[in-house]
Amino acid sequence: MGEDDAVEAANEKLVEREQEIDRNLSAARSKNPAVKGKAIKRLGELQAGTQVLLKALNDPAAMVRVEAAYGLGHLKIENLGTDVIESLLAAIDDTSDKVCAAAISSLGKLGVEQAREQILPFLKDGNAQLASAAIRALARLGPPEIAEQLVGFLESEHPQLQSEAARAMGVLRYSQASERLLALLQELAQPGALVIGALLGNLIYALGVLKVRQAIPLLIELAQNQVGMRSRAVQALIEMNAVEAVPLLAHMLADPGESIRESLIRLMVVTRYAGAPLCCARC
Repeated sequence: MGEDDAVEAANEKLVEREQEIDRNLSAARSKNPAVKGKAIKRLGELQAGTQVLLKALNDPAAMVRVEAAYGLGHLKIENLGTDVIESLLAAIDDTSDKVCAAAISSLGKLGVEQAREQILPFLKDGNAQLASAAIRALARLGPPEIAEQLVGFLESEHPQLQSEAARAMGVLRYSQASERLLALLQELAQPGALVIGALLGNLIYALGVLKVRQAIPLLIELAQNQVGMRSRAVQALIEMNAVEAVPLLAHMLADPGESIRESLIRLMVVTRYAGAPLCCARC
């Protein structure tokens, strides 16, 4: 593609984006909450119509307020104004738990540290959706010491809370939780155990970033057998520079799944595996 063609293609994309924004701004004026909510969601994804989203936080329909709260979380941090921050902080007190959870989520995603004290009480909330949103937001906001207030949720009977706590341990690099994280993964890997995808994935993630090498044999087993988690398991092995895993997984380069093949090649490159195929040496 020549330079002129590239410029033309870029201009076409810009025009298409502007047209899509205009369509959704129009739809956001609809009296139908479903139509309006869908438009508000898309405007958030496009990082457009900030004032429309702020206004939608006061919409009578909770589904519209939810999408507005989540949508504001897509904004670039450098574009945040005090009006956005103040509106999201106010939305934490919304009568709808879903709106409240969305506001907490966006405040965490945007890194609004002043929201920390307002979010902390939700850790003790009996509503799992709110507590879950609080765990994720606080993991993003930090500081690392806040992991001490989150680690207890690894013992929760609610899988969603366990899952968010597992991810938080990884995000906050809380190595003191390593032993418990490994034990939970071992429990889920037992034959006949009820496998909860989100929890399993977050345990794998946390063990990987914490470089818990005792988990390597189990991660190899998951990479071989756990459909839907194979690439995640290999990514954790990459985090640990687990060269010993390569000979046991190399045969999977013939697997039809593109994702697992790409993950294995990255593992070979990162570990500088001597038996890597020539294609890896050029990566």
